[in-house]
Amino acid sequence: MPLDGHHHCGGWVQGNDEGSGIAGRARRLPTPRACVPPRLVCGRFVCDDPTMVDSEIVVSLSSPADVPAWRRLASDVEREFGAPMADSGEWIARLDEQIASEGAWCARYDGGSEMVGGMWLADADPDVVTISWLAVHRNDRRRGIATALVEEAFARAAGRPIRVVTFGEGHPLGAEADAARNLYVGMGFEPSDEVAPDGPDGTPRDVLRHPGET
Repeated sequence: MPLDGHHHCGGWVQGNDEGSGIAGRARRLPTPRACVPPRLVCGRFVCDDPTMVDSEIVVSLSSPADVPAWRRLASDVEREFGAPMADSGEWIARLDEQIASEGAWCARYDGGSEMVGGMWLADADPDVVTISWLAVHRNDRRRGIATALVEEAFARAAGRPIRVVTFGEGHPLGAEADAARNLYVGMGFEPSDEVAPDGPDGTPRDVLRHPGET
């Protein structure tokens, strides 16, 4: 789920109050606060463990106040993405562009100020929407956050196809890469004929595509 050869992973960064400004439309999606994979049933995240307490994930447009939180997230996932981001002037400039064009989305637990995940979405093309960057902080993975972000992409796509570049088969990250790939496959994405260049660290990438509504 990379950006121009970078990848996305199923995780986000914890932040502090610096990134608490929530701009634009917010959607609340229920998710269990537990390190157990939830299941998406009829649009609701559910967990089979009855001891889990449901919380909600708020997905909203990002604002300039969130930049420090985005940099913390980027720092947390640089190993998986295979490239420096948090201190990269190029990456920060792209982040600023995404925020200014209303293409940057962040996730928080309802009532919380910490940003736990983020997504860059390019949806100006009338024919296809592209998830160009998606990540979730390590300590908040396997709680349905990445799924909530992709659900937001579906809402923004409004029936259009969605493409994403993610970790390729045989990626050296192993189970971590498989989890990211399986997230998309489980939500209806399929392999594409489009060939993705290797990541900046030389590891394999694949393009997956969701057909959208027909």
